Amino acid sequence: MTMWLGDQFRRLQAYRAERYLTRHPQLGLDVLRRDHELAARALEAMQARQGAEGPARQSFQYPALGSYAFGGRSPMQRTLPKPSPFNIRVFSQYPPARRAIDVISNPILELPFQITLLQPMGKDLKKTQAEPTADQQARIEAATKMFEAPNNEQDGREWMEMELEDLIVLGGGTFEVEDNTSDDRPLFLWPVDSHSVRINMQWRPGMNTYRYSQGRGFLMGAVGITDDVKFADDQLCYMKLNPRTNTPFGYGYLESAFDTINAWFGAMQFATRRASNDIPPFGLFLGENMTPEQVRRWQHYWENEIEGNGKIPIIGGGRAPVAFSFNQGNSRDPLWVSWQEYLIRVIAMAFGLSPMKLGLERDVNRSTAQTQSQDDWATIAPVANTVKQTFTRWILHKRLGWTDLEFQWQVKTSDELRQAQILALEYANNCITIDEIRQIYERPPLEDGIGAMTRSAYESAMAALFKADAPPQNDMHQPGEQETPKPPIQRAAASPFPELGKEDWSPSQAAFMGEVARNGHAHTS
Repeated sequence: MTMWLGDQFRRLQAYRAERYLTRHPQLGLDVLRRDHELAARALEAMQARQGAEGPARQSFQYPALGSYAFGGRSPMQRTLPKPSPFNIRVFSQYPPARRAIDVISNPILELPFQITLLQPMGKDLKKTQAEPTADQQARIEAATKMFEAPNNEQDGREWMEMELEDLIVLGGGTFEVEDNTSDDRPLFLWPVDSHSVRINMQWRPGMNTYRYSQGRGFLMGAVGITDDVKFADDQLCYMKLNPRTNTPFGYGYLESAFDTINAWFGAMQFATRRASNDIPPFGLFLGENMTPEQVRRWQHYWENEIEGNGKIPIIGGGRAPVAFSFNQGNSRDPLWVSWQEYLIRVIAMAFGLSPMKLGLERDVNRSTAQTQSQDDWATIAPVANTVKQTFTRWILHKRLGWTDLEFQWQVKTSDELRQAQILALEYANNCITIDEIRQIYERPPLEDGIGAMTRSAYESAMAALFKADAPPQNDMHQPGEQETPKPPIQRAAASPFPELGKEDWSPSQAAFMGEVARNGHAHTS
């Protein structure tokens, strides 16, 4: 306790001295002129600080937050909670929101990843990448193990799914980071509820104080108002989706669609009551001359004798009752399905998805399906690249100091059609060799150097090979005997994958061969 009070007193004294010298710079200069040794040490410290931290900014980081009294000295003003609705977690469980979240997160979870050497900007991609050294390979294996098993309670997929959920819903994915000496994994990573994290508005780079804190929540998920657990800058990572200059928090897709999902839920509840006959579709008007007593007697008769009993009411005398609708002028769509479909389209727009991804398949045709297959990577790229940049810059570079490594997603099947079109065009124009195509699709080079040929030479060589291997034909025929037609040359074997049959092609290889056949450069059997 005494040490803590001493640290607090020294920080207070340094803060007061800094403020005083800022207001009275001439006094500080006079002191430095009198003590040359002190001036030399101050100059060295200033140069070292500028060299380590770089220039200081002059603008306000979040100017709007000053009007809300955040950044003050009291605990309630020092830390800032994320102002998201407390029931946003409940909204994430509704079918349209759940489907939209899964459409973005599930493809990312299926992507394999690798830790590779950092590629410098502007490097010629055609040049062969240097092999990692023994030290680099050891660090690559250690980082890979860390992401595959971030802690002793969870595997990499479970941990990643939690982070993606918070990133999509709240615009921020947070996880605690601690050093590990129990095995080869350099760090332990634990997921943290982003809604419970508060940001210290007084923190600045280089300050010996906490940057984040976590408060305990209350009933129904309300955000806590206390700083129960405090984290230094290198103890908690805060990934941000859609960062902005007016707030230190990100902005999630579900936050953008919150009001729309609320409207959809209200329309769904109304349709449920209407479809279950909780709201009758029509009413009966017995006439203007009916007294309240007669109306009650008629209601009593209908509820006790007719309703629910399956009897046919037999009535007579007086004026016939008039039925009137409760559909409010919407008799063609009593369940308001069109309104619900419109809301689902707005939800899809907020998540950057096609309405087809949320189950609206009314407008699906071949053209839209092909276009949608091309846009799969564009849908998940903002979230996937946010994760990639955070893992590379924050974990590998900042936390571990491994600035020669980077985190990479192995995107293989997300854009196969576009890649197949480009490769088919290069193949047709003899701009790429057979072995280069096989390397892209992870096949070994062909033997005897035939894979070093381009398309024209390769197809000619394969045709000559088939002709040489064909059995000899007997040109002597008996009179009246018809000549047996020669079997056509099987051009399927002239594909870059002669050892594979059609049924053995991977989806990416099939997409490439389909583009080649569509362009007329090969004829597969």
